[in-house]
Amino acid sequence: MKVFGLGLSKTGTTTLKLCLREIGYRHSSYDPALVEAWSRGQLDEIWRTIERHDSFEDWPYPLMSSEIMERFGRDAYYILTVRKDASTWLESLKKHAMRQPPDRAELRRIAYGLDYPQLDEPALIARYERHNATVQEVAKRLGLASRLRVFCWEHGDGWQELCEFLGKSIPDKPFPHGNRAVAPDAEILAENQKRLTLLAAKQSERITAQPQR
Repeated sequence: MKVFGLGLSKTGTTTLKLCLREIGYRHSSYDPALVEAWSRGQLDEIWRTIERHDSFEDWPYPLMSSEIMERFGRDAYYILTVRKDASTWLESLKKHAMRQPPDRAELRRIAYGLDYPQLDEPALIARYERHNATVQEVAKRLGLASRLRVFCWEHGDGWQELCEFLGKSIPDKPFPHGNRAVAPDAEILAENQKRLTLLAAKQSERITAQPQR
């Protein structure tokens, strides 16, 4: 059985990766080349990667969650990681964007439609809620409700819940918590702030220039 993590970034996907690797799955994680392949509609490369691995999380897999569930059906397990609430997720995404090298903005643009989440926070909240609802709706429509489990590490889900769902033995190790926030590099933070300020100004100019109705 393959295992697909379908939660958006900053929902505990790194923790899920560490768990699946510890359990023994051959795991495929975030891959910028596959994200770009998805954006070009070149899914064959992604399907080939899926053939070579047992478990998956992070981009590009959440971007094609419906296609994955339709293709694998009951021959896979599906894990939707979420945060305790949408605002917590958004704040985590914003901080993450400011800590990353500026050239990562291109991949955020592919995944979320924005270089920085600060540029349209209501749209990002709507995207998060829509994604989580869609994954569950598709699973229900395809008769996969028993194959999908929503996990929230902040609400106490851990080894027991995950291993019971996957039918695996609980590892004799503490539950991992990956990708904890660290202090941002000052130079990267300054460059991102500069780019964000410029983009926000351009966005404001476009809105002001739109004809009034």
